[in-house]
Amino acid sequence: MIYQVQFLPELKIQGFLETVMKKEKKKVVRAIILDEQGRVLLGKRAQGKGAGTWALIGGKPDGNETPEKTIIREVKEELGIEFDPHFYLEELDKESFPREFWDVRYFEGGFEGKISLNEENSEIMFVSLEDLDNFEIAFDHKELLIKFFKGKSKCFKKF
Repeated sequence: MIYQVQFLPELKIQGFLETVMKKEKKKVVRAIILDEQGRVLLGKRAQGKGAGTWALIGGKPDGNETPEKTIIREVKEELGIEFDPHFYLEELDKESFPREFWDVRYFEGGFEGKISLNEENSEIMFVSLEDLDNFEIAFDHKELLIKFFKGKSKCFKKF
């Protein structure tokens, strides 16, 4: 049997690889946790990508867990509080790192309980729009929060 090999231009190969990578994209959820003054909670990441920078709280689903159940569980694990999530935004095929594609869902809402940290965050801080330039913020969370604050919350409801 004879096989004919056709060499594709580099651009087509790159496009093919990106398509394959997108099929293996990761899913993550993030919480825009609001206090009574409308400030957003950020955690200083203690480990993993972005360690030492500030980010929204969140994580990946366990198995077939829904995004809503994932964010409730992640907030409880990382902060020990009950989060009342309301869908805010979804970003599909987001390239957070070169050739690493993610589907990201953001939820906003209030919380109940006393915050206590686990090993994933070394500190927490509630921030306003004016505070954002004072922090090294991971990923594209700063840009997202600027849009969030300028558009104001679609809903704010404490338990």
